[in-house]
Amino acid sequence: HAPVAFTAPNQRLYTQGLPTGGKRAILRVGGSTQATAITGSQSGIDIESIEVDGARPALGRVDGGGLIEIGGNATGQVVKNIWSHDPRGWSALHLIEGAVTGGVPACQQASVTDNQIGPSGMPGGEWADGISLACGNSIVSNNTVTDATDGGIVIFGAPGSIVSDNTVVASTRVLLGGINLVDYAPTGGNYAGTVVRNNTIDAAGALIKVGIAMGP
Repeated sequence: HAPVAFTAPNQRLYTQGLPTGGKRAILRVGGSTQATAITGSQSGIDIESIEVDGARPALGRVDGGGLIEIGGNATGQVVKNIWSHDPRGWSALHLIEGAVTGGVPACQQASVTDNQIGPSGMPGGEWADGISLACGNSIVSNNTVTDATDGGIVIFGAPGSIVSDNTVVASTRVLLGGINLVDYAPTGGNYAGTVVRNNTIDAAGALIKVGIAMGP
């Protein structure tokens, strides 16, 4: 009924054998006011081959952080082959910026690849993001975000980062933005070198209000 917290650099949280699909271990939120399942601000930590269930349908929404809250003053964090869904707070996966100096976040060189994200949030104002990226010089690639409701992938400056080859799908829930580059904070509008390319944004079964949103 409390988050799993990384305590040292280079720790790993994974299912033995690194399976895919339904063979992954499940980490499920259980606390009555708990929003976050995993937290860590150490360099080199690795979250891989698990399912992270925010249990929102059962427990309801709370005002809190992301289901996974990592990043911070850290380098080289990895999130790979996980399924993160039904956060009670505002994002299924949040990589926070850490200290920002001259528009450059301390969080650097994160890798978010081959993950399944969503559903996340509900239409009607209780929205949530899929992936919320504020780390610089990072890679977000080959992820599938399904039925987020705020932004499928939201880029908070993240200067120098590459967001490529992802699929954002609105299947049953209205999505405000497929990929958003709109937040002036926390980097003071610094999107220098941030690249978004080769992504698919698909209103397969529900409305997407804006495919790609840019500008402060």
